[in-house]
Amino acid sequence: MANLISVSVLRYGEREFGTTLAEAKTMMLSSEHIIYGTNVETALGINATVATAATDALTITAHGLTNGEYIRVGDIGDAVGNFDIASADFTPGKIFKQKITGADNVFLHGSEAHYDADTKQDITTGATGLALPVYRVQGEIIYADPAQGGAPIKLRIVEPCVNVADGFGVSAKSGQLRAVEVNKKNGVAYDAVTISEVNLLVNLDRVILTYEGGSLGASADDWMVFYDASNTNFAGLDSPFVDILEVETSLDSIQTSFVQHMGGKTAVSDFASLTVNGRTVAFPDTSLSGFVRLKNICSGFDNSSSKAQILIKGSGKIGFDTLALDEAIATAVASTESNLTT
Repeated sequence: MANLISVSVLRYGEREFGTTLAEAKTMMLSSEHIIYGTNVETALGINATVATAATDALTITAHGLTNGEYIRVGDIGDAVGNFDIASADFTPGKIFKQKITGADNVFLHGSEAHYDADTKQDITTGATGLALPVYRVQGEIIYADPAQGGAPIKLRIVEPCVNVADGFGVSAKSGQLRAVEVNKKNGVAYDAVTISEVNLLVNLDRVILTYEGGSLGASADDWMVFYDASNTNFAGLDSPFVDILEVETSLDSIQTSFVQHMGGKTAVSDFASLTVNGRTVAFPDTSLSGFVRLKNICSGFDNSSSKAQILIKGSGKIGFDTLALDEAIATAVASTESNLTT
């Protein structure tokens, strides 16, 4: 289910506006055209040297930042001395939205809501003599631009896409955009870069079919995803524009965000088998959870055992794939969100 979001754009394809928030253009985008999101980090060449509990300020001398930009403080394994946030040891490598308090100091904010409410992170124990490198963190979106025939272009934006908690940065702007932990993409290991394992922003509207299990069999938190990376956002399962993702994030925990999918409301669907190009593959367990994108469903019927047979197709050649469920049509229909709420 597409919606409109606004982001602070630094570069739109070949059009460059600047490198910092002060130079960015606020743009409206349709979430339907967002394919993926990642981060780009730029070292400021400056260390954070002091954390002051009395003022909750972090000293980054001559930082050159603008209010509302995002920074990563420290590398994994850096020494943090006595530096505590909210009575817990500071974790080097975390990303914050910052607000400047002078040319040499910033406040750290842990979420978009905290920034908007001017609620800075509580430095409960200060520290001096720190040597934590600081990086400006920006997002990079792959966007299928309809104005260019759907050709994917790159957008550099101020807001980060990954290595942050869901609901922070770009994923705070739409229930369809989710930062997830991806183990593999098309069979290739896809590792996190910083302290966070949340390493890829995906668009739930582009999930054609997903099921719990993956290469580890009937394993929780291990989802296989047929992901539509096409320009049109209407690929079929056998399309060359479909990526296969192995996602460690529990997709059933965000069930109601699958508003355009079977299984997104009353109960996540139970899959039995899938037939693609004449080859049938059984799922690891018929009780495993799964979602199917509604725009790819042609029709369905119950077989003699009252088990649903769903015909699935995308754009392209004539024909269909068959998804067999371990439940009846009535159950499948009831599992869709008729009101399209988020």
